Amino acid sequence: MATLMGRLAPDLKQQVLDEWQGAMQAGGIRYPAKFFASMINDAKSGVFMPEHARRVSAGREARKKQLAEMARRDAVFSAQVAESARSLPPGGSIKAMLNGAMKRTKERQSTVQ
Repeated sequence: MATLMGRLAPDLKQQVLDEWQGAMQAGGIRYPAKFFASMINDAKSGVFMPEHARRVSAGREARKKQLAEMARRDAVFSAQVAESARSLPPGGSIKAMLNGAMKRTKERQSTVQ
């Protein structure tokens, strides 16, 4: 694929790939390789008119945001667990520590929403 796309600008290459993915998901493409080659030719000649690329790109960006939010929440939870562990008395219960961290997480989430 990279060879076929040649010297297309990186953003145009991504748009072509997004369009191909969207068209394949929509169905009805009988010859995927020919379809892909025709999109590249259109892009090279300046007549490329994507129909699906925006939707595919928006979905990818939404997934990136979801993953970033999940990573942020994981980091917050890890920090809470670490803080709870520091405040445990010797021989304290890990279960109590985790329950306390979960409770604080739920309380914070309910105030954010």
